[in-house]
Amino acid sequence: MSIFDYKKMGLGLAVSMALLSGCGGSSSNSSNIGEGEVDQPVDNAPPAPPVAQDFTISLSQMGRFETGQFDESAAEILSFDPATDRLFVVNAQSGTVDVLDIANPATPILVNPGLDFAAFDAANAGFTRGDVNSVDVNAATGVVAVAIAEDGFDQNGRVAFFNTATLAFISSVEVGVLPDSVIFTNNGNAVIVANEGEPEPTILPGDAMTPPGFGPFTTANDPEGSISVIDVTAGAENPTVATVNFDVATLNTAFGNPADLENFLRMSGVVLVGNGENNFDPSVAPQVVSIAADLEPEFIAVSANDQTVWVTLQENNAVAIIDIADLSNPSLVSIRSFGAKDNSLPGNELDLSNEDGPNGDPGVNVRNWPIYTMYRPDTIASYAVNGTTYFVTANEGDAREFEEEAADLSNGGEEVDLEAGELVRGDDVTLDPAVFDPAAIASELGAFDGDLQDDANLGRIEVTTSLGDTDGDPEHEQLFAFGARSFSIWSATLPNATVDPASTGIFDPATAGANAVTGGLTQVFDSGAAFENITSERFGVDFNNNNDANEPDNRSDDAGPEPEALAVGAINGRYFAFIGLERVGGIMVYDVTDPTAPVFQEYINNRVFDTNLDPELTDIGDLGPEGIEFISAENSPIDEPMIAVSSEVSGTTTLYQININN
Repeated sequence: MSIFDYKKMGLGLAVSMALLSGCGGSSSNSSNIGEGEVDQPVDNAPPAPPVAQDFTISLSQMGRFETGQFDESAAEILSFDPATDRLFVVNAQSGTVDVLDIANPATPILVNPGLDFAAFDAANAGFTRGDVNSVDVNAATGVVAVAIAEDGFDQNGRVAFFNTATLAFISSVEVGVLPDSVIFTNNGNAVIVANEGEPEPTILPGDAMTPPGFGPFTTANDPEGSISVIDVTAGAENPTVATVNFDVATLNTAFGNPADLENFLRMSGVVLVGNGENNFDPSVAPQVVSIAADLEPEFIAVSANDQTVWVTLQENNAVAIIDIADLSNPSLVSIRSFGAKDNSLPGNELDLSNEDGPNGDPGVNVRNWPIYTMYRPDTIASYAVNGTTYFVTANEGDAREFEEEAADLSNGGEEVDLEAGELVRGDDVTLDPAVFDPAAIASELGAFDGDLQDDANLGRIEVTTSLGDTDGDPEHEQLFAFGARSFSIWSATLPNATVDPASTGIFDPATAGANAVTGGLTQVFDSGAAFENITSERFGVDFNNNNDANEPDNRSDDAGPEPEALAVGAINGRYFAFIGLERVGGIMVYDVTDPTAPVFQEYINNRVFDTNLDPELTDIGDLGPEGIEFISAENSPIDEPMIAVSSEVSGTTTLYQININN
């Protein structure tokens, strides 16, 4: 089979189920779709058409707050309250929310005492507070919502409400397991919560003859994901909650009672990982405890008319659409796959090895390869242009993969690393030689040295065991890697799906590709190879660094720069996207006023590469941007637009002025 046949088969992952057509726009807790508004109620009309203006923007750093905690997740998601000029920043290391006064952005000041978590604890006897994961402000009512996990991995979490001015505890309400993201609707009537429900693998101890390992997934160690809708129309003092679950009855209702629900989802391009394969065999599907346990909600965008929400299911490479028109009875509309990027096509180049330089050293080798990269976005935001809504995703690429350490009694009690899940290296896969013909690949995509599965070629790239076998044999006809290394813009207007609910066949990308033409998400833009091209041109071999160590090129075999943080804001009638790169660091800035043709504005990165990243010895810069908050000129303490960036590895929150360059 030639590379051209390979490409034809590659459309498969783009298939998905039908969504509600014509959904409106939204903003995440770090984005703003209306001029001069941040997290404030808006009417149901879309923003006015953008005004064509001849200007660009750039960023200049103003001030920075340092927690002094390195690689401890001390600065994660953040949200701004314009009434008090306060930033609320999740500090997972301390299990709280840092409150920063940024009235003078040059010198952010930590407010002490902060949110009254003691009152929360007193009001919730029996609830053991675990991680604080997310925060969002409703400026109109002066309320901040905080997502708090229970310390027990399989117990329901809570969302707590505090006063942004007094920082007093108001109330809390029970939601699902591991609330990971929280956002107010535009009108402030509801709070939406993505309950991720991550598993906690069980370690089997082993004995003197057998090393330890992970036990099978069960309903006891893999809790279900869900979406909670909190009605606060009666005020934050009197919240009520309704939760959308992904049980079989709910899924069957949404999808018309397919003959084989699990297989229907797989055929539609939704990745069901289960626990992967501990003993790699691509002919055996991963063991799924339940579909509800496998689906893991991550991040939320709310439509401008407050009728629907889009929730990324990151590890499933999909999005769930929830109808929230009736806050007391929200319902699942559909689930749809984001698809995959064909990295053999011009414009979709990538560097997929950390050993592709001279003599196996690090090197820059951004080129086309015969693989696909799953988008698997983390953050999602939205904005509306001329009445049409578009969704923006930061395509990070997380895998459902688990690592632990355990004592190996068969080897004198030495600590060993245990791994389970969906992730293997390219050289661990048996490739179908008819598809992966080295001569055909070299002719089509360019010559390469050595064997196709050498470490400098396909050998190092991390790929999933959950996709890629199209005919049920032990060979892979496709390779699917993690993270599209880009940001994408998707149309909210969707075609109808053509996946037959009566079908019981295996997932066949050749067939699914035809469905994708009429049933997949409509992507209007993807930044392609731009991020790796820009960072490699700027930093050379230092590109694709990790976020906690200066080791050149060492993330190329994983998911590259891993775009994660994202905000969209309106400035003088135009719309701009700010995308944070979790690994190498820095912020990419694009004018997205024309969603089909965004224009690159700037890449700014204050990271220091010529150091061992010891924060006690030197200023290391900002590492691991996790959250971005756009602040409009109207709401800004300096009357100019700004962004605030929280970085989890460096534990810093940095403020940037947005300069308008005529």
